[in-house]
Amino acid sequence: MPMSAISSTTRLAALVMRTIRRPGRHAPAPPPVVGSQGADEIEISDSARLMNRLRDMPEVRQEQVQRLRSEIAAGAYETEAKLDAALEALLADQV
Repeated sequence: MPMSAISSTTRLAALVMRTIRRPGRHAPAPPPVVGSQGADEIEISDSARLMNRLRDMPEVRQEQVQRLRSEIAAGAYETEAKLDAALEALLADQV
């Protein structure tokens, strides 16, 4: 997951929690159904759907995020693509 996605997810989770904790900020109840005979219905708010998605997301490991940010800033973060490029350059010099 990209760093921007992690920080965006963290900010989104904080915003949702602040919104949910405010009294009187619930979605209005749907109007009653008149003359309806049959099955019961339930409506799930957008906030509840979002909270469910956030609950399913993996926990953010802040120590690892900070370590990776530091490595990237120092230019020491090695990726598969960087290693492949270095190997290609090394092999090209040998020919």
